[in-house]
Amino acid sequence: MFRRGGVKLINRSGHATFLVEKKRRMNPSTELCFALTEEGALVLETREQGLHRARVLLRKYVAEGVTLSDELIAERRAEAAHETR
Repeated sequence: MFRRGGVKLINRSGHATFLVEKKRRMNPSTELCFALTEEGALVLETREQGLHRARVLLRKYVAEGVTLSDELIAERRAEAAHETR
């Protein structure tokens, strides 16, 4: 069971409870996700925050302006062309 500031975050059955004051400030339709960061921290973030974090992480390995989907399509077309020869 985790506590922060005297508020229980995960109950005995393993369900996460959300801080009411945080929830009131958010749009009710906001998607929230738990994520494990590179540093090993468990964080609760919005979908948009998670996508931003993923994009930043990918930029370490993929150059700016490179579209992985375009590269995959090009590879598949090259393989298909090679197979038909």
